[in-house]
Amino acid sequence: MGERRHLLEGLAGPTVALEAVNRATHEFTGRQARRAGLHPTDLWALRLLDVHGSLGPTELARRLDLRPASTTALIDRLEAAGHLERVPDPHDRRRVTVRSREESFRARLAQWEPAVRALDDVARRLSADEGEVVERYLRAVVATLDELGAG
Repeated sequence: MGERRHLLEGLAGPTVALEAVNRATHEFTGRQARRAGLHPTDLWALRLLDVHGSLGPTELARRLDLRPASTTALIDRLEAAGHLERVPDPHDRRRVTVRSREESFRARLAQWEPAVRALDDVARRLSADEGEVVERYLRAVVATLDELGAG
């Protein structure tokens, strides 16, 4: 345990807090997935589809960091459970994409809405200046992680 704590020593306060947010988000998402009868990776896949719309299996595999066979199994499982559907790519008839089904999206939205509202309440308690600083920091974190992940 001492070595693990040592890893965080000397880091800036926001970095330590961000690590705590990451841990809490991971644990909360796992609980939300279990409540919905899903594996956490399945829920992450559905969240990606909610954000990006339809994705091809290769792109979904890349974003989830899964092997193609694992992604196919995930897609088959979620399709059988009624969470997503395969649709022809409008730009390439040979290609298939997957997208979240509307009913599944609405169910997830209802499940997540209390948490989103609670976090929004926390954000609304910040002053305008504080909110701008937090938003700028978080956008920089996202850009940095995207850049690091591209390598």
